[in-house]
Amino acid sequence: MSTMSMFIYDLPYSVRSDLSASLDAGEAWRELAGRRLGYDHLQMERFNGARHRAGTSPADALVTIYTFPNV
Repeated sequence: MSTMSMFIYDLPYSVRSDLSASLDAGEAWRELAGRRLGYDHLQMERFNGARHRAGTSPADALVTIYTFPNV
């Protein structure tokens, strides 16, 4: 059985959009960012602030930051 690997920054827009929508539902992005990825309270508030910017959301902001190397 072969396994295909893909980096988040290589995801097609539609897949990334679906991922963000899923993480935004029920605020699952908080669990991922805080408990799984270890972001602190200040960074979590920055992600949360994304809901006030047009065309983005907390999960989208998290996915965007996570795709940057060495962040």
